[in-house]
Amino acid sequence: MQDKTLIKLLKSMKDDSAMGGSFDFQSSWERVAKDGGFTSNIQPASYGFRDYLEFYVHQFTHAMLKPAAGVVAVFLFAIFGWVSAANISGSALPGDDLYKVKLGVERAQLSLAFNPEQHASLQVEFASRRLQEMVEVAATRADQSGVVEGAVERARNQVATIQKNLGDDSATELAIAVGRNTAVYESAVSTAGEIPEAVREEVEAVQEIIKETEEQAVQVIITAHELDEDEDAALELASALLDEINRIELTYGEDAEDAIEAAKALQAEGAYRRAFQVLKDFEQTVAE
Repeated sequence: MQDKTLIKLLKSMKDDSAMGGSFDFQSSWERVAKDGGFTSNIQPASYGFRDYLEFYVHQFTHAMLKPAAGVVAVFLFAIFGWVSAANISGSALPGDDLYKVKLGVERAQLSLAFNPEQHASLQVEFASRRLQEMVEVAATRADQSGVVEGAVERARNQVATIQKNLGDDSATELAIAVGRNTAVYESAVSTAGEIPEAVREEVEAVQEIIKETEEQAVQVIITAHELDEDEDAALELASALLDEINRIELTYGEDAEDAIEAAKALQAEGAYRRAFQVLKDFEQTVAE
């Protein structure tokens, strides 16, 4: 069939009902309006002053809120991004990219600690972290001497800071926190055999300052107990004395029986300072 013939045929069929030729939009709309219960006579909408006012107020507030929403989004992204980085950095070691973030988070935590108990707990916890990092870095990165030396130095400084703070008048909470973590400190440095020879002296210095700090903490708790008869201090002293007695007994066996009995008798009288001193004198005598 030629194009002209096809075109002619289509034109002849355009008004056929099968092709929709008899469709009347107006009459169809009137039927729909009647069925729907509304008027079929549609007039252009008219707007008053209030309509225009609401429209422009909506446009204005929408435009103003866009930058505000952007600022909030950036702020939330920064906050949640920092929290995520802080969580990830928790296991970072000296030499890792996120280690500085870890130290920054710790400084922020200390600055936000508003009571002595929380501040003391954080100081002791961070000291434990430095000691554990020192041992782990020495064991896994012995070939990175600078990293190992830095870890040892940070551990020493952290413990030295605690020792210095124990000299404050309100150091009882810190002393109690140190006493509760004595085993953690000693365990952290008990693997000194894995420490590289290059930093062995520094590690031994850390061990010595830990021992001095623990003894100083005990003295602070004793003073608090003697001045105020503080029950918490008494409980901490009883626990610390028991640990010391067990250590002496395990180390010296039967040779320490007299000293241990004397210490227990003094404890019964509440004379904790003298009880600790008896054990210390015994150990010094044996060492001589």
